[in-house]
Amino acid sequence: TDKGQPLTLQPPKTKSSRRSVPLSPELIRELKIWKLKCPKSDPDFVFAREDGLPYHRKAASDTLDRAISTAEIKRLTPHGLRHTFASLLLADGVPIPEVSALLGHKNSYVTWKVYAHFVKKESSAVHTLAASIMAGN
Repeated sequence: TDKGQPLTLQPPKTKSSRRSVPLSPELIRELKIWKLKCPKSDPDFVFAREDGLPYHRKAASDTLDRAISTAEIKRLTPHGLRHTFASLLLADGVPIPEVSALLGHKNSYVTWKVYAHFVKKESSAVHTLAASIMAGN
């Protein structure tokens, strides 16, 4: 919103931006505990200010900056967290269409184009090396 204007909630930019993201049972448990401690809010936010209103995205970024500073690690933005999430999934071998759906990309090509360098490539180097070592015995 413009400076001085009240916060407004708007729907996501695209239809694919509205999605369900699977959470681990451990995270669900922690979020439920957190939710019981949260201020009550009309739209039932998981993260709300003391008055029940939503945090402005700038406040979320500032909170992340403070946590990073306290942890004395390299600065990371909310967008950087998203990029890290996708990169780690792809590096772990999660299929591109699945990562694409989690990110809310309209199609898998967008995900592939941005994150292709994290996709594991099959390599025969280890097999070749093992075969040559075994042949030498």
